[in-house]
Parts: sequence; C-alpha cells; structure tokens
Amino acid sequence: MSRRDSRSPRHRERDLDRYYKSAKTYHPYNNHQRNRHYKDEHTRYRRDYSPSPQSNHRDYYRKDDYQSRRSHRDRNARRSYECTKTSSRQEQERYKKYDDKEGHYEFKINETILDRCMFLFNLVDVINSFMGEGTFARVVRCLDLKYNKHVAIKIVRSVPKYTESAKIEVDILKDVAEHDQKDKYHCIRLISHFTYRNHMCLVFPLYGPSLYDRIKSTGYTGFSIHQVRIMTYELVRAVHYMHSRLNLVHTDLKPENILTNNEHDHSIKVIDFGSATYNNQRHASIISTRHYRAPEVILDEGWSYPADMWSVGCIMIELFTGDAVFQTHENREHLALMEAVLGPIPKSCVPKANMEQSKYFLNDRLDWPHIASSRDSIEFVQQTHTLQMLCENHQDMYDLARRLLSYRPEERMTAKQALQHHFFSSLHKMD
Repeated sequence: MSRRDSRSPRHRERDLDRYYKSAKTYHPYNNHQRNRHYKDEHTRYRRDYSPSPQSNHRDYYRKDDYQSRRSHRDRNARRSYECTKTSSRQEQERYKKYDDKEGHYEFKINETILDRCMFLFNLVDVINSFMGEGTFARVVRCLDLKYNKHVAIKIVRSVPKYTESAKIEVDILKDVAEHDQKDKYHCIRLISHFTYRNHMCLVFPLYGPSLYDRIKSTGYTGFSIHQVRIMTYELVRAVHYMHSRLNLVHTDLKPENILTNNEHDHSIKVIDFGSATYNNQRHASIISTRHYRAPEVILDEGWSYPADMWSVGCIMIELFTGDAVFQTHENREHLALMEAVLGPIPKSCVPKANMEQSKYFLNDRLDWPHIASSRDSIEFVQQTHTLQMLCENHQDMYDLARRLLSYRPEERMTAKQALQHHFFSSLHKMD
C-alpha cells in the first residue's frame, strides 16, 4: 500500500475529490474503493452501505432511504415480537394437558425427563412421605441416568409469577454456592436447572427427611438435648453465613425447610430460598410461616435479620418439645400466646400509627381476652406453658431461647452472638 493509500479514509476521499474535480470527468472508482461515483461538482457521493463508525458524513444517506430502512426494521421487530408471543402462547396451550387445574405437573412413574432423569415414585409415595409439596412446586425423587445417582427435582407450578420467583431463587442459590465453595455452612446446593414442558425445574442433591418428618417419626416427643444442640448449632451457622456473607434474610425458616442427611444423622441442610430477600431489597410486609413469624412482622413494624433469629428460637424449642411453640392461625391469639410464653409485650413494641394492629391493644397493653375470637381460644392460651416450663431444667437452652425470642428486634441475639453462647460450648471444643 502506498503512503497515500495508508492515510485515513477521510483524507483519501478528499484527495480523490480534488483529482476528479480538477479533471472535470466522470470516472468510476475501483471495487476496493467501495464503488463510489463522482457525478458533478455540485453533488456529493452516495454510499450504498452504512457509514463507518469513524465517519460523520450523514448526508451520504438519503433521508427517505433512511426512514424506509428504519420503518422496515421496526416492522420486522414487531412481527418477531408478535410471533414470539404467539409461539409462547401456543406452547403454554400445548403443555396444559400435562398439568392439573392448579398448574402442577402431573408426571408418570418411570417417565424420562430430558433423557437424563427418570421419575421413580408417584406423588403419594415420595412427596407426602419424604420430599414435600408446597404452594409453589412439587418435589420428586429422580434417577439421573447420566451419572446413575438419585437427585431431587423441584418442579415449579406453570404460573408466571411462580416461574419468575424460581428464576430469582436460582440466582440466590448460585450466590449461596459461590461464597461457600467447601460446602461448610449447611445450605442446599443447586446442581442444575432447566425448563421442561413449561415448568421450571431445579435439581438438588437427594437428602433425608425434613426435621418436621423426623419430629413426626418420634410421635411428636422431640429429640434429646444433645441432638437439639447439634441441629440448632448447624442451623445458626447457616443463618450466620446468610446474614454476614450474603446480606440475605431467609424469611421462611421452619422444620419443613430443614433437611437431614439421612434418618440416623443429625447434620442438616437449609432449603427453599424461594422467599429469601437481600437486606437492601424491598421487603414484603408479611414473611414466614405463621408459627415462626416474629412479632415485628405481625405488628407491621418492619423486619430484618432478627426475624430469622426469632424463627430459630421457635425451631429450637419445637425440636426439644415436639410441638410448635405458637400453634395458631390468627394475629390476636398469636400475640396472646406470646404473652403466655414470654410475658407481657413491652409498651415500646406497641404500634402507634398503624390502626390495623393497634386495635389489639388498649392503654398500651394487649386487650386480651376481650379481643379473643372464641372461648376455645381463651382456654387454649390459658393452657400454654411458659418458656421456662418448656425448657424444663435445661437452663442453658432456656437462656439462649429467651435471648432469641426477645420482643425487641434490636435486643434479640444475632447469629454471631448465638454461636458463642455457652449452650454450644461442648461443640466449640469439637470444632
């Protein structure tokens, strides 16, 4: 390439312009000069291609050509979007025959899914006795044909809002695994995820029964104090990891969402991050299953990490006694049960501005039994044991439970503080 040809395109254009204008002749450029044609000294060149990013010669475009191209592009984009919508709608209609009326996938025994996993058991045998079924999804036990190992697959309902929640859960699970490469903090790990017949499917390792199933197998008599200590310690470690490393609030801790390795092992895994919320994100007004819901959530006073610690306290007592501490289904009775177990609600916790919650109180005190819904409710609250009675003679556990179940969130024990509590002193030596 000559020195002149090695110059920038703009300089080459200028030099060629000068040459042909001085020659006063029409001469076509060669192919390597992009087929530009000189017409006369009062007209500009027209390019049959888009200008380079370095060029600002927009006047090479004819306005009508540009508008035409843009309208074609927009029209094609609209057509593509409409086709996608139609295709998605057609796909949903085609796969509806595999779902029940609530959008759950109705699988068949030994059905092969994506040529890798095979369903081995029906819903009754697996879900109700071993894995689980919830509002959002069903969980089934499967055989991974590629690696010849059993896995658990969570099949989300074919409902758009649940599918979006599952996608968020996948992102959270990836975050959980990324910060725990050695799998030390007792949180479930996601193997993979895919979409099958319009259902989001999440694949997990197969673990043993949940803590609820284990409690049920004991006849609701609970576990020994040593077993309670081990399971609670691992649960607090998992919560501490979520709070300190991920800034994540689980928001739905309960025995059903805690699995054991097997029927004879007390090591646990925390599952179901579908409702988990990062602390800097928008918080829903209601979180947690009723029995494990913190007072600040019931009174609509806002919540954060301490809401998880309240749930941990409830779970620890339930592991020991075999029964949920606050067995209720309404706010009035729930607050009355809290007072029966923990003592009066402090005046500082009584909502002032929220009229919906303040109606439960009179002169800064819970207006019980006047707000009771029935005589049975009053009698049920009267029969409730105090926290001291529930913990029997185990003063270390009572002290920990009292600190975890503090009414004021700012006074409630954090996960880091709980790990240092003397209830776990024997486990500190093992670590």
